Amino acid sequence: MSKKIIIFTYYWPPSGGSGVQRWLYFSFYLKKLNWDPIIITVDYNKASYSLIDESLNNISKDLRVIRTKTSDPLRAYSKFKTGNTKDGIPQSQIDNSSLINQFFSFIRGNFFIPDARIGWNRHAIKVSKSIIEKENIKYIITTGPPHSSHLIGLKLVKKYKLKWLADFRDPWSNIFYNKYFYRLPYFQKKDEKYEKKVLEKASCILTTVGEDFHKLLKSKISTKQTFFSIINGYDKGLVESIIPKKESFFHIVYTGVLTKNQSYDSVILAIKKLSKTYPKIPIKLTISGKVEKSIIQNITNKISLIEVQYLGYISHREAVILMKSANVLLNFIFNDADKFMISGKILEYMASEIPIISIGSKKNPISKLFSKSELMKVFKADDLDGIYLFLDKLIKSWQRGIPLFNRVEKISKYSREELSKKLDSILRDL
Repeated sequence: MSKKIIIFTYYWPPSGGSGVQRWLYFSFYLKKLNWDPIIITVDYNKASYSLIDESLNNISKDLRVIRTKTSDPLRAYSKFKTGNTKDGIPQSQIDNSSLINQFFSFIRGNFFIPDARIGWNRHAIKVSKSIIEKENIKYIITTGPPHSSHLIGLKLVKKYKLKWLADFRDPWSNIFYNKYFYRLPYFQKKDEKYEKKVLEKASCILTTVGEDFHKLLKSKISTKQTFFSIINGYDKGLVESIIPKKESFFHIVYTGVLTKNQSYDSVILAIKKLSKTYPKIPIKLTISGKVEKSIIQNITNKISLIEVQYLGYISHREAVILMKSANVLLNFIFNDADKFMISGKILEYMASEIPIISIGSKKNPISKLFSKSELMKVFKADDLDGIYLFLDKLIKSWQRGIPLFNRVEKISKYSREELSKKLDSILRDL
């Protein structure tokens, strides 16, 4: 008989992004591993989703999903700022370029603790209480960001005897963008208090990265707690089903969120130098994801002799097709996220067998993954020569008709299915 488990996740299809895919795939494979997942999420007509990917609905169609109301100020903020309820929702970047934006950041950072999506909690709790009591639920999972979702678990374990896994996809009170909220000491301490309670009361803590991040979380509590890490994996079936498209140009690709809090200038300068060294070779830079127009314009202006194509946000499948059409993939680590965060797309990059350039701190967990191949490199933001020499090696090989491929040994252990087996083992041992 399958075990029922409630998964509380604010982000769910048609919302897009790596945070959605993590628990979408976990839920899909847990069902195959004799679990009965019950997803409690937000009515997407009321949610503040900045990214939409309707294609992900195909994976969730056989899962039991319960959608609730929410009280979410971010939709109203987006409507005020951009005229619609989606385009103005911040993602990994806080715009404080004007006084009015600074005011809204202050309100968000001090009057909505832990975050502005806390208005969902009372609706999720109300619905879940009925299910827990009627269906004798013994297991629950909460996942954040938004970390306010963990307070749902905190509330429920006070009333019911539950085994609770709290998933920290990113840091909580230490997340790099909190410093842009002008948070007062009182509210910062309040946020840290919530985090401490969750870390202490959950049955176990799951993260995307371990080691340094686990040390940080352990330092916040005085009680004994069990920590696990499972990285965001890749869809093995999807990646292997796509046949790489041969292009008539040297193709450089970036997918994902790109903000002013990521250092991309050195890569652009290296590409510019590459185009001057090989003037007869057509070079194309394709960017997909959520990127400000000003950043695209800045990049285009700096490498005016190269074709730059911006596709906007594309579906997960389209993103993998794009990755596999590349000769080199780019990744930019957030400047203040050196040890505690890892890009959600990095395993898909690796599984695509395309060489990878990542810009940022070598303390980031990506460095350990990249040690498995010479065709995956982490460069410091100011290492223009190193970046150029790596690109030069790739384009020379491509010019000779033998493009280089990045084949990582035993990559299949990072497939979504294999990682779900690890999650299954964690849950059964609670």
